[in-house]
Amino acid sequence: MIPKKGSGSPKVFLHTLGCTKNDVDSQRFAAILVQGGAEMVDSPEEAEWGFVNTCGFIVPAIKQSLEAIFDLEELKTRGVLKAIGVMGCLYNRFGEELKKELPKVDFWIPCEGWRELRGLLGGGGEELPPRIRPSSQFPWVRSLKIVEGCNNHCSYCTIPSIRGGLRSLPLERLLAEARILVAEGAREICIIGQDITRYGEDLSQKISLPELLQELGKNLPEDLWLRLLYLHPRGIHENFWNHVLQIPQVIPYADIPVQHGSERVLERMNRRDSRKRLESIFETARRICPSMVFRTTIMVGFPGEDQEAFEELLDFLRQVRFHRLGSFIYSPEEGTPGASYPDQVDPLVARDRLERVMALQEEISLQHQEAMVGKDLEVVVEQCEGDLLLGRSYREAPDVDGQIEIKLPQDLPSFGSRVKVRITEALEHDLRGEIL
Repeated sequence: MIPKKGSGSPKVFLHTLGCTKNDVDSQRFAAILVQGGAEMVDSPEEAEWGFVNTCGFIVPAIKQSLEAIFDLEELKTRGVLKAIGVMGCLYNRFGEELKKELPKVDFWIPCEGWRELRGLLGGGGEELPPRIRPSSQFPWVRSLKIVEGCNNHCSYCTIPSIRGGLRSLPLERLLAEARILVAEGAREICIIGQDITRYGEDLSQKISLPELLQELGKNLPEDLWLRLLYLHPRGIHENFWNHVLQIPQVIPYADIPVQHGSERVLERMNRRDSRKRLESIFETARRICPSMVFRTTIMVGFPGEDQEAFEELLDFLRQVRFHRLGSFIYSPEEGTPGASYPDQVDPLVARDRLERVMALQEEISLQHQEAMVGKDLEVVVEQCEGDLLLGRSYREAPDVDGQIEIKLPQDLPSFGSRVKVRITEALEHDLRGEIL
């Protein structure tokens, strides 16, 4: 058991891997640790206790999580750390098997294991804890996780088996948390979850994502940015954009992972979308809001993706013309239907297709970027690097998109403030400009 404050506050290091959803969980874990008498530190060398909040989604993430655990084990062997703990997705996915392989780990905490962590501190209770923002995170941009788990059961995905089915957080809890984030300095809140479009369908008092956003809009400052991430296309109904884009705080940016453009591949992925419907989602939004920016995720090399299906994907990307795109090679994950499909794609072929997708996207992205030259954007100033300020507009999501490079003005604006910038130059992912 971790000692209480009366016997000396232990110093605890918490390393987070994986997605932004894991970041939010780690902020809750850190709050429990602090409430129980711990002092959070920024490096394992300073700590007595080391925890890693793991990702177990795909093979590369598993390897990264194991390497982080091995690093903590080495520090424990050297006597730097007294004990180490493993949290989150990797443990949820592999359970007792993982314990046998890692006997040096002292504590095992599942996803949302608030009760288990409190038990280490001599406490109890399963209520959702508050959050502590890490010192490395900008205070003006925060995330609000509105759902946990997923009900979609895509044939390549391990999330439902790791995180369970969809669970929505109650409206009042989310409103209270959003107010706290604003009070702590947030001027941009990213709405996150594995599939936020299905928010509320499991609650006894039915509420939809647009209704949640409307309530947030009524209760939060008008100049706040609400950014929508992880929208599954199946949940975007006919009037979705009409309801959402009229809310003043909702910026015209959406992350909608489509995964592919071939209907045959989409069917095998259990995505249940037609190409025509996917295209209509983006056409409708752009008709309502011409400045709308879209980010997506594309998977290449899924079983059964022959050359014809891949060419259909490229044609789909030319048609929709996403502003931002992340692409990765399919990973056959143990326990998923896709891993048992017989027609796996050769890894070298998949690598070539990934390069072709990214080359095409660079062309499309640059064209979108060049269209911004001469236009003015409201930019949040985040860093100073040499003789440049670095920031983002509504067009750039934190961490995953590019930046806007700004010539250093005589009067330096404060970090987190917003300034009007005229764009003077475009690159594939970044823009350059001057403060007006």
